[in-house]
Amino acid sequence: MRGLSKTSVLVIILTAVLTISLALAADQKSSSTEAQAKSQPAGQIDMSLWQKKINQPVTPKTDAAPAANLWLQRYAELKAGKKIEISKQPVVAQPMAPNAQVDVASPNFPGTDQTSATVAASELVPGEFYAAWTDPFAPGPAAPSLIGTAFSPAGGIPGSWMLPLSGPFLPPPPAAITAARHPSITSHPFGGYIADYQSWGGGVGFLGGSAIWSDANFGGGGPWGGFGPAALVALSLPAGCCGTYFDYPQAKLDDWPTNPPAEVGSVFYTWTVFTDGDGDPNFDGNIFNDPADVNPIAYSFSNTLGGLFPYPAISPPIPISNPGPPSLALQSAMDVVSPAGAGPMPPGALYVAWTGATVIGAPAAVGPPPEGLMYWPTALFIDASIAPGAGAPFGAIPGAGGFNVMVAPIVAPIGPIIGGGTQAMSTVDVAVNNATKPNPCPPGAVYVVWSSATLGNPDIWFSANFAGGAPAAWTPPVRVNQDATPNDQWDPAIAVDSLGNINVIYYDRRMDPGNTLTEVWMSSSFDCGVTWTDAPLSDAGPIPMFTMIPPGYIGDYLDLDENALNGAGSIWNDSRPTFGNQDVWFENIKPTCTIKAGDVNGTGGVPNLQDVIHLVNFVFDKDRPATSCLGTDPGNCWSFVPLCRGDVNGTGGVPNLQDVIHLVNFVFDKSRPATGCLGTDPGNCWNPVRIGECCAP
Repeated sequence: MRGLSKTSVLVIILTAVLTISLALAADQKSSSTEAQAKSQPAGQIDMSLWQKKINQPVTPKTDAAPAANLWLQRYAELKAGKKIEISKQPVVAQPMAPNAQVDVASPNFPGTDQTSATVAASELVPGEFYAAWTDPFAPGPAAPSLIGTAFSPAGGIPGSWMLPLSGPFLPPPPAAITAARHPSITSHPFGGYIADYQSWGGGVGFLGGSAIWSDANFGGGGPWGGFGPAALVALSLPAGCCGTYFDYPQAKLDDWPTNPPAEVGSVFYTWTVFTDGDGDPNFDGNIFNDPADVNPIAYSFSNTLGGLFPYPAISPPIPISNPGPPSLALQSAMDVVSPAGAGPMPPGALYVAWTGATVIGAPAAVGPPPEGLMYWPTALFIDASIAPGAGAPFGAIPGAGGFNVMVAPIVAPIGPIIGGGTQAMSTVDVAVNNATKPNPCPPGAVYVVWSSATLGNPDIWFSANFAGGAPAAWTPPVRVNQDATPNDQWDPAIAVDSLGNINVIYYDRRMDPGNTLTEVWMSSSFDCGVTWTDAPLSDAGPIPMFTMIPPGYIGDYLDLDENALNGAGSIWNDSRPTFGNQDVWFENIKPTCTIKAGDVNGTGGVPNLQDVIHLVNFVFDKDRPATSCLGTDPGNCWSFVPLCRGDVNGTGGVPNLQDVIHLVNFVFDKSRPATGCLGTDPGNCWNPVRIGECCAP
């Protein structure tokens, strides 16, 4: 046999094109697995109407609850046998240029810093992301603030971020507060979101009182306040002996619709409870740094679908960190086990990881409590419940005897002030391998990342556990960032995609010899965390981290969310565009991906006719005279690594004629009737699907 010439390939192409009508007929029957029509905005939102609302005041619509719980309605339909379209073909990411500013529709009062941003990707609507952040009304640490919010119906690309119907802020809770801070947002399995945040009552330091609140949004650009006013999760006790102060809230929904019914739609909350046990015996003005004081991690839950404590009713808080030393917990993170991640732990199980800490001082407080300046994280811990939505207790880690487990010591805690005068501390994040596609990592593997100055400067570290978090089963820590500089990396956030790839984002100063200018980078591992690949995520290069909140406060975290429908969404704050204070930025692709779907011959660039020829020769096992390879030999003369280069339609397995048809349609920019997409539209209806190590071209 001979390799195909361009002429013979074109004959095959024309034949393939003639068969496209048959393929399209089948395509129409399985349109639930295809991308949403690009001729219709994601979520059926009229972009022109939304654009008119940007920068215009909107009256919050929180005076009445909706007539029905949309999530419960969708769940009832699912149980009745109606197919709810949740898993659709992924939205193809746009090129990473430029990053998108998220807070463009926010009032952005002059000189204020938008910090501690969080993001969630819709589990139902292609292209939809919701974001939230701390949004103050004036410069300085004691400024009043609310929770800023925005959404994008178009994959988070520049120009697509706009206000939900409730306006630029989450509606304030029904209580007098000075500041709302530290939001966390999580996506619902049937579309929409839950957010939680902390409120502070004013005064100096811990004396102002605090609470944790929760709010709901059904998505689609609709308003926050989906169930009426914000729900109270927990309220601190008055200052004085045995008083409490709450901070660092986290929220996590069980967003897997096939998990046990008691777990689906359950929302879990954790936060730190700073607890005074003896007043202020050392008279330093701080009631939470004395010998009898403890800081447990508290936990509550609810269920949005009518289970135990139906939302907005929320269970009474319980502590989940051991009362023994170290008794000072600081910051927590959560993840849920899915059916695909079941193994050591069952579907619906919940992991909670946190940092244990010691006191390092009692700085003067001029605003909200400066916990990051007071406590020094010294170890990482984890615990789990096998059925949190059904009320099962924690202490379920295999082999731990009902106790929580130390993941690793933080050998050299970072901060409280690092290079350039930036305030930072060692933080932790956790993720479970819930990959739905074949991958080399065991289902249910638990991954933890944190920051530590183990080698003399802040770096990002990683450990894995393939036995449900069991003690003595954590892998030795691996450094995530691969630079050879003595510069700082901190504030990691982790997510595992549907293909089992592990992605971590963080602040990074490797490109500045002075160790003050900052970027955001991503590191990815395709082998369960053994090796890592780095790439910059922010596109402005190293920039100064100017802030109006002394001493050098730029927020406590950045965030990363990822699912099969919408890919990765990364969010952070930096000093663009004014280089004088912090604003919120977003990126929707993973720059660590260097292998492109459709780039069959590995030459790079946009897939073209040469890639079609290569794929046709592979599928038909043709000769390759240039290498003296015969198609009759064992193997294939036109093989390529990895196979996802030629798995253009993303269905997995060995590339076949369907992949050829898909690639031909892409190269010739054909229409796609099954999705209502026309080849004459901007873009392409047949973009190669990102899968495995491959990303979209």
